[in-house]
Amino acid sequence: MYASPGSLTVSDAGLIGFDDNGNGPALVYNSATGQFVETGLAANNGHRQTRLSGHGLFLATTCNDSNCVDDLDIGADPYVQDLSTKLDTAFPAEALVDEEHPCIDAAGSFVGLDKRASLLDMEKDIFLFDRSVSPAQPVDVPGLNTALKRDEFCVIDAAGEFIGFYFDNTAFRVYQRPSQTFLALPTDKEFDNTSLFSAPYPPPAPAATTGRGWQPHSSAPAR
Repeated sequence: MYASPGSLTVSDAGLIGFDDNGNGPALVYNSATGQFVETGLAANNGHRQTRLSGHGLFLATTCNDSNCVDDLDIGADPYVQDLSTKLDTAFPAEALVDEEHPCIDAAGSFVGLDKRASLLDMEKDIFLFDRSVSPAQPVDVPGLNTALKRDEFCVIDAAGEFIGFYFDNTAFRVYQRPSQTFLALPTDKEFDNTSLFSAPYPPPAPAATTGRGWQPHSSAPAR
């Protein structure tokens, strides 16, 4: 289909989303049936930067004034398409500001993106939205972003509790929302702006001891 497909994203059920090397049209392929999925987006749609929710019911994209499902303004805007109804969910957008690189959790309840922090701070920050309410509302995440530094390329774990992103073009960070702290990542592993979250891994139960035993983390980043 594309000589250089990009923005690869895969759902738990085997749906595969991608674009044309960062450009539209956005496509979704069902690896189980061997057929492309009808998304509700036009064949010549300008949507790109595809991200599927974990269960594969929602497709997050961005579009920049070229055959968008709904042309919102002159900047790049975020969209969330409901693949069961083939309809746009009217995800909110900010006029005159490029909003890009979306991320979405398993249920499609939380959606993140990066955009310019403010009129005075030209660097990008990560912004999170809660889609469990209508219209979707911004979520306050204290301490997530660093002023005057670039925070972009977000990823969210299945439950929406951990936010990963690329910081200052140099390092991958993982922020835990419940504790409002950053995790210490393994120093022997490589992380970059293509890092994603794996499903939680339940380790074998330890042998019975008189101590408290090992307590597993609820999620871990993986390449």
